Amino acid sequence: MQRIRAEIADIIGPVNNGSNASTNEFKQYLFRDLGLPVLKTTDTNREAADDATMIMLKEWCDQNKPELSHLFELVQEYRKWNKISSTYIGGYMLMTGDSLKQAELDLVEKYSLPDTELLIVGHHGSRTSTDNLFLETIRAEDAVISVGANNSYGHPNREVLARLQAHGCNIWRTDRNGTVEIRVKHA
Repeated sequence: MQRIRAEIADIIGPVNNGSNASTNEFKQYLFRDLGLPVLKTTDTNREAADDATMIMLKEWCDQNKPELSHLFELVQEYRKWNKISSTYIGGYMLMTGDSLKQAELDLVEKYSLPDTELLIVGHHGSRTSTDNLFLETIRAEDAVISVGANNSYGHPNREVLARLQAHGCNIWRTDRNGTVEIRVKHA
């Protein structure tokens, strides 16, 4: 992780890219200083800096500014490993944050994942996470989805709910169950 962060710093200098390469300072660097096109916006019409945006910017740079392509390879790797770090709490709980399916599949491929009692479902139950192979591998008993009621994204996605149900997970949703409190007791 430190190597990736250092390589990014060698390219962008003192710009603060934060733990997820999505700070306002980093976005200003990309879109104002480097003059890269805004290929995706948020619901509030601001420049997006999510995984999909970084992938699109890399593809754009491959065609238009190949000298910057490596930056986006590094940023994607950096984002992935930041999402994975601190993922397990004592082999009991798995938190995938905003990881996309590819990050989950990377976890499955690179690590021997233990059975997990509790999965904190990634990205509020978005269709871009919670892959079948991932669920087969971790065999979670319970799944918590942190999601606002009647949100504009339609989270959690019906397909994700169906996958969780098919894998026998008890599903706890903050939009329906309210605050979900998790207590971990150490033996």
